[in-house]
Amino acid sequence: MAPDAAFCLRQEAAERDRASAALLPNVKIIATRAAAAWAREASRAERIAKKTAARVLSSRTADEESRQFSENPDSGYAT
Repeated sequence: MAPDAAFCLRQEAAERDRASAALLPNVKIIATRAAAAWAREASRAERIAKKTAARVLSSRTADEESRQFSENPDSGYAT
């Protein structure tokens, strides 16, 4: 399961804090690169979330349209 954007942004902030507090240059470089990677992952997670939301909305719209023309418009609502 892929992490959500909020998690990625928290990780990015943590890595940026680590980079700013680092005394050793190699630790600073690695933490900066890790922060950039988390930022890219946050972008990816946001794109996936938008696509998923659009797909769900599209699916709901198609289901509602098919119920309008159905002989049994209550199908799918049975409990």
